[in-house]
Amino acid sequence: MKRQLLFFSFLFLCLSANAQQQISQFNLTHLNDQSSLNPAYIGDSRFELTLFPVSSNLYSNGPTYRDFIGERASDNVLTYPSSKLSFDQGNVLSVGSAIETFRLVYNEKNWSIAVHHATKAKGIMDYSGALLSVAIQGNATFIGQNIPLNTDFSAFSYEEIGIGGSFRKGSFTIGGRVKYLSGHSAAITRKGALSLLTDDDIYQLSLNTDLAIDLAGQKGSTLNEFNFGPLDLNFSNKEDVIIQSPSLLFNLGNDLFNFSGNHGVAIDLGFSWAINDKMEVNFSALDLGKINWKDSPRNYTANQTFEFDGLSLGQLTFDGEETFSFDNVQDSIDIINFTKTTEFFSTTLPAQFYLGLGYDLNDKLRLAGTFYYTNFQDTPFTALSIGANYQLHEAFNIGLSYGAMNEESFLLGLNATLDVGPVQLFAVTDNILGAFQVAESRTLNARAGVSFSFGAEE
Repeated sequence: MKRQLLFFSFLFLCLSANAQQQISQFNLTHLNDQSSLNPAYIGDSRFELTLFPVSSNLYSNGPTYRDFIGERASDNVLTYPSSKLSFDQGNVLSVGSAIETFRLVYNEKNWSIAVHHATKAKGIMDYSGALLSVAIQGNATFIGQNIPLNTDFSAFSYEEIGIGGSFRKGSFTIGGRVKYLSGHSAAITRKGALSLLTDDDIYQLSLNTDLAIDLAGQKGSTLNEFNFGPLDLNFSNKEDVIIQSPSLLFNLGNDLFNFSGNHGVAIDLGFSWAINDKMEVNFSALDLGKINWKDSPRNYTANQTFEFDGLSLGQLTFDGEETFSFDNVQDSIDIINFTKTTEFFSTTLPAQFYLGLGYDLNDKLRLAGTFYYTNFQDTPFTALSIGANYQLHEAFNIGLSYGAMNEESFLLGLNATLDVGPVQLFAVTDNILGAFQVAESRTLNARAGVSFSFGAEE
């Protein structure tokens, strides 16, 4: 089985995986799409229909994309930013993308019901800097050393169909949503321990493995070729590893309304309290549930030491598009043999929690603050945002926010909403600077879409 090490080395670069993480959006009460983050939402129009809102996000506590890219005479080369990586584990990368095909909300004065459909993906990796060092620089600098290549990852994509409602009594509003989940694909490490020793006498390599990997999906039966819904990983070519860049758009023919035998259920809960005419508190708990993977599950384990000669990963080059080329990768890595079984397994969705406070200073200016928390693969993420929105025109609302997420100390967010008749166009990001400096940013997220409103509440 080819390139098992490369699978661990490069999965984190290409996971198209959605933790929504739209922090500043949570308190945008004028936005029809607010229902996606708080099921306690009750809108101002009888019918509200949101079509194809698209989300994408990225978080890293380590190097940025630019830190990895160097130059040489003929092409670019991947460099090893040792000062920005933990040699052991502790380098976290979380990435995500999603598309919501529709969300239809029917509102009355004191209650609402809503239905929606979406395709989402979520992924996280906790990897050692040593693994990247071997992959990028080779093993020559580690002769006589036993170095850790430990890596843990969890990634899965799925569809959801949800139905929910909300009810208002006096100053309190509560809401809930039940979602049926259908899993597309999953790749999860139950164990991810690897260590590599290069003998200082005969340069023989010893790879010690304690691995357990669960896979499930509609395409791809081995680790060499695996499908994540909108993303294919193909390690079967002997010279290149083809990596499809994460896309915001999904293949409508293959990845939407393509339900599988991987079933799951999740719930969303929401709460809103209007303290007075100007101030309100909002809370929501999203994605409380799990997926059971019973459609073509594959379990790979390896718990032994392999000894072989001639492995040199050499220098990796990058052509600026989608292909990583390896100067010298030999087939001796085929000695790593995984034991395969087909046992069912399950994955728990990373639950998300929002707490927001909004204050209407006047009929044009609204102040808001939001706290966010999630925990994915035992890695906690916290974020805090404060911001203000101003109604520049009856058709145009714009807002700014200031926030922080984990080690990212400064995030400047921007949101804008344009209402033209029954049509509302919106775009939200918690890091507008990152949108213009993608290669230098460790935190990126954005959400954009269009909605339609018809009829007034009676």
